[in-house]
Amino acid sequence: LKFQKVAQPRLSRTMGSGAAKHLHDAGPKPIPGERHPSHKCAKEVPAGKTPVVIVSCGSFSPPTNMHLRLLEEARDAMNADPRYHVIGGLMSPVHDGYGKKSLVPMQHRVAMVEASTQSSSWLAADPWESLQEGYTLTALVLDDIRQHFDTIAVKVGDDDAKAGLVKVVFVCGADLLESFGAKKDDGSWLWAPEHREIILDKCGVVCMERSGTPIQEFIANDEILSKYKDNITLMQPTCENAISSTVIRKLLQQGKSITYLIPDAARDYIYKHELHKMPQWQ
Repeated sequence: LKFQKVAQPRLSRTMGSGAAKHLHDAGPKPIPGERHPSHKCAKEVPAGKTPVVIVSCGSFSPPTNMHLRLLEEARDAMNADPRYHVIGGLMSPVHDGYGKKSLVPMQHRVAMVEASTQSSSWLAADPWESLQEGYTLTALVLDDIRQHFDTIAVKVGDDDAKAGLVKVVFVCGADLLESFGAKKDDGSWLWAPEHREIILDKCGVVCMERSGTPIQEFIANDEILSKYKDNITLMQPTCENAISSTVIRKLLQQGKSITYLIPDAARDYIYKHELHKMPQWQ
């Protein structure tokens, strides 16, 4: 899954202030009165439940039906756990400073995610990451979202609504989950310990299992993952889905149809703004 790569730790490539200002003026806009969108989030959950906001960080160049389906699967998996009740979900497009060759300008990627989630009752595009001066590591994005939702009051059962109850959960694939316990060639951790703590402890993870990979066994045998196993929810895909942004870009290059592979609104946006002609997608 292409979105998984966003979470891999790498150095920030901060854009010059002039370039960043130009992109900010041209595209992504702050949400009035909010650092992160909560307008689609439910404001109450059943008694005994912890309210959950699911977050997907990725390139979304372009967003596909698979990105959206993954979030639906993640919601079902979290709601199947008697501890949780999902109140909303966010899709956070990565900053252009990430430096990936296939990234069209972030204002377009945010707009495509906005268009793709417009009909959803619970998913929303989160422009915060793209509004920063440069690339922000995924753990820090999640931590900012967590801090924001700590201020959002939610009613649990018959209790009065209060803040500090929302749990932010990061959706990912098995490859990324396994990387939390990985080390570099020099023996240092691939993920900074404080970033692992943010994602695995302060937040949580809902992970899609990969066919042929004994992920439960891997978690049990890994020192880091086993420590936080109660904060990791696994989900089985209901069907195999090989739709990816790479496939979409390839079809566009070949002049073929992408209908029913991505949301109609995202498809229409691509053709309206001629994104398929941009050098990033050639």
